[in-house]
Amino acid sequence: VIALFHLLEPVTWTLGGIRVLNTLAGCGFALLGGYAFWPLWERFRFPDLMSEAVRGNREYLRVILQVLKEGTTRSFSYFIKPRRGAEVTNSNVFLYLKRMKSEPEHERANLEQYYIIVGCSIRITRLLNTINQQIRILPKSAPSFSADSYDRCVSAMLNRIEDTLSDRGPVAGETTVNVEDLIGEMQHALQADGMLSHPRDLPGYEVIFSLLGKISREVISMYYATLQLMAVPQAPPENK
Repeated sequence: VIALFHLLEPVTWTLGGIRVLNTLAGCGFALLGGYAFWPLWERFRFPDLMSEAVRGNREYLRVILQVLKEGTTRSFSYFIKPRRGAEVTNSNVFLYLKRMKSEPEHERANLEQYYIIVGCSIRITRLLNTINQQIRILPKSAPSFSADSYDRCVSAMLNRIEDTLSDRGPVAGETTVNVEDLIGEMQHALQADGMLSHPRDLPGYEVIFSLLGKISREVISMYYATLQLMAVPQAPPENK
């Protein structure tokens, strides 16, 4: 366009600047129009963001249990990466909820249920942080945990939560039975005799047992809250 103007008469940078401003203004109006007429509401992003938070907690728990199995202490830096991964993903999904509160009321359905699920995830991370602190003050020659059963059950429950979020609904037929079996096995795995002999001689380990029990209860609560949420019919996003 500027070249065509130049054929008529010499032009200066003023015309070029005006054209650039016009182009930027047009892009801005196009973006505003797109979001006004075809918005992608935050509730459609919840399953993906929540799944990332679940994966972050699962990885953090895996590292914690591996250290307990080895019966060794670790420095603060050893846990930084999994801890940061869990905390960042929790922060992302919590910020998502804050943005969702500013959307139209009809797009904020089940917001309270979202908060319940995210709250469970945040509490799991905080409990893992507490175990992290406890590990660093345990005796250097600590007996190892036999936590394979607990690890398998909790990981299976977290996998179920992620699958439920991805599929937007429970698996038909066998879900309830399998989950009840997992819950029973997880509670049995927390018995001290099955994980560590004579735990009462080591007060620090009784704290860890208590925290692991709280984590299992939070995982169970998160699963049933997710099941309840995803059972509610969700309208598909509007096509652009």
